[in-house]
Amino acid sequence: MEVHVDEIIPVVVDPNSEFYGRVGIMRASDREFGDCYFRFDDDEFVMLNDGWSTGIPQFIGFLKTEQDKVDRLVESLPGLRDKLIDLFSQVVRPNAYPSTSETAAARVGFTALINSVTKTDVSA
Repeated sequence: MEVHVDEIIPVVVDPNSEFYGRVGIMRASDREFGDCYFRFDDDEFVMLNDGWSTGIPQFIGFLKTEQDKVDRLVESLPGLRDKLIDLFSQVVRPNAYPSTSETAAARVGFTALINSVTKTDVSA
């Protein structure tokens, strides 16, 4: 499914990011390398990756019609930080193709964790 960036609500899930847990406004995305550009209410801008170069997505993007999922994830993120730190630390050579077994396992764990909180099927 292809949607315009204006239809996406990004939530920062990278526990190593100073923007962890924040909801942004997607401004642009680079489909080739997975870099996405966000603005926050305080006019700060940040570039995060959808997982192509980081192994695990640094954000989860929901459609504007899925505000309930955004709310569940944001509410749960403080309690998920340690689990996410562990998963992000398991990523080995994120750009390798095919993915290393460690990165693939971390991605599976990440997807399961996010899906359990949002009650959805988010693919990493």
